[in-house]
Amino acid sequence: MEISIADDGIGMDEEELGQLLDEKYNEQRGIDLLNTDRRLKQLYSHGLVIASKHNFGTTVTFQIPKNE
Repeated sequence: MEISIADDGIGMDEEELGQLLDEKYNEQRGIDLLNTDRRLKQLYSHGLVIASKHNFGTTVTFQIPKNE
């Protein structure tokens, strides 16, 4: 099963996108995405996939294997 959440907001550039799941950049911004990514990797061996294009929006996707 694949679950995606998308918006058509302002999106992010490559630098912002690269920092989302990097612990050193998330010390003051909170760690919700990091915790979610870590837990998905523990449970299903796959984490969050985040795609974004500046001025076009962002999509966050994750997969849960069928036999889980």
